[in-house]
Amino acid sequence: MLHKTIVACAVLVGAAVTVSLAIRTQRDQHSGSRPEVISAVQLPIDKDVIPVEVRQQRVVLNSSNGVQDYFFTVKNNTNKNIVAFSVDITISGKVNGKESASTTVSTFDSIPHLDIREAHHMKPVLPGEGRDFDSTGMGIMPAQGDVVEVEKIAVRVDYVEFEDKTSLGLDAHGSKIINAMRDGAARYKTWLVQEYVQRGKSISKVAILLQDELLPPELGLLDMHQRQGAKSYRNHMLDVYETHGRMELQKYLDRGSGS
Repeated sequence: MLHKTIVACAVLVGAAVTVSLAIRTQRDQHSGSRPEVISAVQLPIDKDVIPVEVRQQRVVLNSSNGVQDYFFTVKNNTNKNIVAFSVDITISGKVNGKESASTTVSTFDSIPHLDIREAHHMKPVLPGEGRDFDSTGMGIMPAQGDVVEVEKIAVRVDYVEFEDKTSLGLDAHGSKIINAMRDGAARYKTWLVQEYVQRGKSISKVAILLQDELLPPELGLLDMHQRQGAKSYRNHMLDVYETHGRMELQKYLDRGSGS
């Protein structure tokens, strides 16, 4: 599951979720590729290999030098399974001649919650495999009529969590964000099971709760990452109910209620 989050400067996430850079200043015409604009800040080499590598970076700019799309792949060059990682994407340039920059954190997590992993058959990144990222979100956000010049997009792997509980990276914020989202999912599951029991284990009544876009204040969520994790659990369980039926949802709720 991919997720994107804004961590700095006015701008740009979210389970696997992606970002389209709204750095368009005029109508897109004659779009072109400028590979020199996007670069990777790699992890330190270990035994002649970059253990988790950013590859195949590509950015497409419009005729006004605004970002239209960017793409890259994170590849596992180790002999261990990756269960989660975070990537920092920093976009720098000028808006109306003034320096501007934004950093987006994009995360992948194959175990946002055990129920989610089981329901949607999420798998870790195996040795030799990669995960593709593209732009679906926001970067530098100009107002209409702004003149934007994108000078550089830098991609950096901040944190990698392996199946054996070891990790790599500077971890400026990656593990904190991933664990906060997991905590939010766990809080929502605990609350949902309590409501399920209090409502006489009625799946129909629980389904109504899952359709409520507002998160209950009883969860005590502290930040946007916990809220994102709670929403992810809610949305996945709603999908379980709508796609696979009441018995499948009941399986996950009974597992938490001790039935």
